[in-house]
Amino acid sequence: MSNIFIMTVWPFAEENLHRIRKMIQAKYTVIKIERLTFSCSWEDMIKLIYLDDKIKPANLLAKVKALGGQSKFVYLIYIDVPKPKYYNKPCGRKLSGAMAELKKEIRAKFGPKKDATLNPLHIPDNMEHCTTFEKAVKEMKR
Repeated sequence: MSNIFIMTVWPFAEENLHRIRKMIQAKYTVIKIERLTFSCSWEDMIKLIYLDDKIKPANLLAKVKALGGQSKFVYLIYIDVPKPKYYNKPCGRKLSGAMAELKKEIRAKFGPKKDATLNPLHIPDNMEHCTTFEKAVKEMKR
């Protein structure tokens, strides 16, 4: 079974991309990094990225607002995670503890303390989300 997670790095974190990659590589293998330029709106892209996530509509709108003036691209970092450390939330969702930990570490180092909408990245919580997102990205490239 593949355990390739796809991290999205937002444009405003581009200056930290190299350092973020180094943090990831301290624990996992980075398969590839690609810059994805898109033509749809930021709102549509954000909805796509958070498609399978349980995110509050207000948080979604705040993310769209934070990215609205940015150029239309994201970096996708494909990360091989041999041991995702899955656990079940009380609601029944299966989440990766390894990705939650990595997300927290990177956000603590590169994210603003007071505005979560400016966090530098998004990492899916599980393989289902990664699979759905990867299919959508392939469609965008056509």
